[in-house]
Amino acid sequence: MRRCIIILICILLLSASKKKAMADEITNTGSLYRQFSYGLSIDKDFIYLNNEKFIVKGISYNPYYPLERNGDDMRKAKFEDDLEKIKEANINSILLYWRRPLRIYYACRELGLKIIQGIPIHHKTGDFQDERLKKMIKSRIRTIVDYVNKNNLSDAILAYFIGGEIDPYSIRTSDFKNKGLENFKGRYFSSERELNSIENFLMEMADYLRDYELTTYSNTHMISHINWPSSDEVLNIDFMDIAFFDIYSYWPEDVSEFQPGGSFTGTSYQGYLEELKEKYTGCPLIVSEFGYPTAPEDDLASVDEKTQGREIVNRWIDILTSKNPIAGGSIFEWNDEWWKQGKGAQFVEFEKDPGAHEKDDYEEWFGIISIDGTSYTNYKVRPKPAYDSVKMMYHSDFDPVKYFKEIRTNKGGDGTTLVTNKVKTADIKRDKY
Repeated sequence: MRRCIIILICILLLSASKKKAMADEITNTGSLYRQFSYGLSIDKDFIYLNNEKFIVKGISYNPYYPLERNGDDMRKAKFEDDLEKIKEANINSILLYWRRPLRIYYACRELGLKIIQGIPIHHKTGDFQDERLKKMIKSRIRTIVDYVNKNNLSDAILAYFIGGEIDPYSIRTSDFKNKGLENFKGRYFSSERELNSIENFLMEMADYLRDYELTTYSNTHMISHINWPSSDEVLNIDFMDIAFFDIYSYWPEDVSEFQPGGSFTGTSYQGYLEELKEKYTGCPLIVSEFGYPTAPEDDLASVDEKTQGREIVNRWIDILTSKNPIAGGSIFEWNDEWWKQGKGAQFVEFEKDPGAHEKDDYEEWFGIISIDGTSYTNYKVRPKPAYDSVKMMYHSDFDPVKYFKEIRTNKGGDGTTLVTNKVKTADIKRDKY
């Protein structure tokens, strides 16, 4: 009996020592090289998997079909078929905004696809220091970490992100309510600069996620938040392991009108990326969303299907040829979604909108897979030309410099026209988070 007790104590000490070693490896957020579980690591510019550079070649996967809306069960999509087609398109990662059916996770692991896993915030209080909000998000963190680990799926996860696209008005409102707030100082995340209320909140949630995952399941993953240009001036996520940004070329004007243009392509998009990376010199920067909608009657952001594919490739070239390294990107999105309510769809009765594919609602037409028809009982699912564009540009043999030079000398051919439509901030309505 005494021998068993001694052995048990040794096991517990070894386990504690292992957890401490893992914690020490990732506590110093200023280090040049940080390691996580399952062969994942980062330096100041890139992600590595088993010591090989891992450029994120991702896509958002939100497979809601007609009559299904965000939060409903996903009953119509054929997950395994979708994910096989995703793999065939040379995509290596999918982005999920919340907990999804287990079949998606198992299929990803079998196919070798990595998952960027979201934990939504859905804030309503206007105060990011509200203890009720913190309690709710911590509960969601436990829910998703338990879901992943209890189903032995942790090795499929690339990173977690806590919320995204927080509007600047909410941030300023919260700051007004929390003047004189002291910096949060966690075990794993901290900062020497003065933090505002949302930065303190995100740091506290990231620290909680890291601690819960490590102490409960003895593993760690990269943690971030998805920022966007609208809130860049009031939210700096440089304390995170990696920096996710949703960046579209046509909106806002901070991006579409950015000058000077990029160092290689000369586009405003690349110029914006290069300046943004100068702000995030200490961690990998990833474009967590880029893409184009194809709504046939929208004059704000949409393009035709052929142009969608061409411009997605152009943005990927912007990312790959930036003079300041970008660690990859993720296209928004896999399939068209009917449930969203932008433009004219805002006036459609909420219960009826998922059954209609409004031709002027650009939010419903971002997919590289078309889901379109005359009604929710009469529709077809087909790849848009962008599917082949993505398959080409994500291929390991794709040479962005050679491709760029070829399309520039191909007068009138594919790739010579850049999207120039501009969208005002007030015209955009976001529905994902």
